[in-house]
Amino acid sequence: MLSTKSILFSSLITGALFLWPLSASALSYSFDSPLGNIGNTHIYSVAGAPNITASGFLNDGHTADLFGKNDSPSESGLGINNENDHEIDNLHFVQLDLSGLWAISPSGLTMTIGSAQSGEGFNLFGSNSLSSLGTQLSGYTTSTSGDVTTVTFGSLPNNFKYLGVQATNGDVLIDTLAVNVPEPMTYLILGAALGLVFLAKRRRTARQIG
Repeated sequence: MLSTKSILFSSLITGALFLWPLSASALSYSFDSPLGNIGNTHIYSVAGAPNITASGFLNDGHTADLFGKNDSPSESGLGINNENDHEIDNLHFVQLDLSGLWAISPSGLTMTIGSAQSGEGFNLFGSNSLSSLGTQLSGYTTSTSGDVTTVTFGSLPNNFKYLGVQATNGDVLIDTLAVNVPEPMTYLILGAALGLVFLAKRRRTARQIG
């Protein structure tokens, strides 16, 4: 017959395994506010979550002011102030500092690119140097609804501090970015389960030595 401790141990392990993929909360950042010229850098915040700092640049690495736009649901997001439509073209790029997000081990990174009309496109880049576009990323899929393109990453580009966006044709906006992060309770359950595993192993080792 199983002891009470064994039953508790099994329950904690089972609960941890089931709760790990389920107990996650979504963090969603919106880049359509504040509006207008917001300077070369701006910090975007979500309550209880790491900040994301956005920075604007010309292709030669010189700084460019950012612009917050909200003309319609498909024409909203973060662009470049000096561009004709206040959006990101192929002469400029915007970098997002995601180092704070990587520190909390997120999953399921998605982002939406606004004002991506027919014939317009964009590339995503990973870099560890501010003002340098870096390496063109792959490993993501896109789906389009109207003028908004949703980007879904199959694997996180968390070996790069910065995620860069640049248009290939026309101009686009960075609309939203979202990730999933485990709930704190999930960590507590996993910690308790792993602690019991450690104690059980120590007891078995002590009995074998004795």
